[in-house]
Amino acid sequence: DVLTPKAQTMIDTLNAFDYDGVAEIYNNPSVDASTFEASGEIIETYGAFESYGDVSYVADKTDDGIEFVRVIQIANYEKGKLTFTASFFEDGSVAGFRMAE
Repeated sequence: DVLTPKAQTMIDTLNAFDYDGVAEIYNNPSVDASTFEASGEIIETYGAFESYGDVSYVADKTDDGIEFVRVIQIANYEKGKLTFTASFFEDGSVAGFRMAE
């Protein structure tokens, strides 16, 4: 599975508070570093990253029929868990990236 390491790279980059790095991986002109700053502020309140937990996958399609896969990755921190969803198109490009508490 090539998508889990890609998702974890995005999470690791966000955990390092490298918002420009996340935007670079995302590679979408409408997404810049400021898109990820609020997520970084939330991560700070969870303390140090400890490990990755369960991962799952969901296949889906955009409204215009383009297929993509969601990688749903649990990340364990000192003070709790966060759920990251990284979505990828078939060519490996990023379709979406979000975090939930």
